[in-house]
Amino acid sequence: QVNNTYVLLNNGAGVFEFYNDWPHIDDANRLFAVEIDNKWQYDFIGFSNDELDSDTSRSSFFQVLDPPFTEMMLDITTKPQGYAKTVFDSKMLLDGVRDATRSTTLLYNYTEGSSIAGYSANYGDWGIFVASLNGNSNGGIMGLDFQSDNMHSGVYYVTNEIEAQNDTIWYGTGTADVKYSSINTFTEFLFNRGNFVYTAGGGFAYTTVQGFTEHNSAYNVAVDDFNMLDMTLFADAKYVRKGNWGYVSIGAGIDHYQSISTTDIHFADYLKYEFKDDLTVLSTDFIYGYGPIYFKASTNSESLNSYELGFNLHF
Repeated sequence: QVNNTYVLLNNGAGVFEFYNDWPHIDDANRLFAVEIDNKWQYDFIGFSNDELDSDTSRSSFFQVLDPPFTEMMLDITTKPQGYAKTVFDSKMLLDGVRDATRSTTLLYNYTEGSSIAGYSANYGDWGIFVASLNGNSNGGIMGLDFQSDNMHSGVYYVTNEIEAQNDTIWYGTGTADVKYSSINTFTEFLFNRGNFVYTAGGGFAYTTVQGFTEHNSAYNVAVDDFNMLDMTLFADAKYVRKGNWGYVSIGAGIDHYQSISTTDIHFADYLKYEFKDDLTVLSTDFIYGYGPIYFKASTNSESLNSYELGFNLHF
């Protein structure tokens, strides 16, 4: 029911049936069922009231002709989709962790509005990694890794607040700052064949997302806490050429991200959305290094460009 707005429809037998099957709108947004164009479904006249400050408010009036209820309800029932997908896709920003922890390294990486500044220290077979996330992502990383022969494994904890949005046809774009924490693991195997280095492996991520309320759409919803469990598989190959002028590396890789189980996301008090996704990303990179300094540029099939400056330190 929308603020007690309803219509009585003649079912053809002289009986008028109660009808109020349209999306719920909060108290600041009202719809009144009328027939304006004498066609198709009932139309609406409505208004949206915005409080500008304690003394001033603004009302916007509009009309909707023959609203497609199926599309409107789809927009409502899939409200959490964009936010859950943003968290799912954010794993791409953390791909560089396994590379950075292979040696004692100080680095700065920038990827499309988000940056990672971190330090990796190796002590024999063991190592630690700490980093800060800034920009569109805001948080930190702490991790521990282990290397033995050609195997490299690690586990790291991430806290992050990320800017996310959900686009709809009828209610516009909602936005939210989504906070989450995750425990991530990886295991990779490295093989050297002359000037080529091959890597293959996988990992898991368990993510807890805090509840939030979206803003800026015509119909904002509150989303409860939810958890996500997903995995990744990866493989890449690099060609490395060394000389008196330093070294050059050219590489290509593939990463596949997959939800292990369906995530039930409860929102708007009584609605539930089921989220499950998978994503395959192709990437290429170029590295130039001279002495302890290196520069890395990469791009991928998701149109994310990444730039990294680092120092390989040896104590």
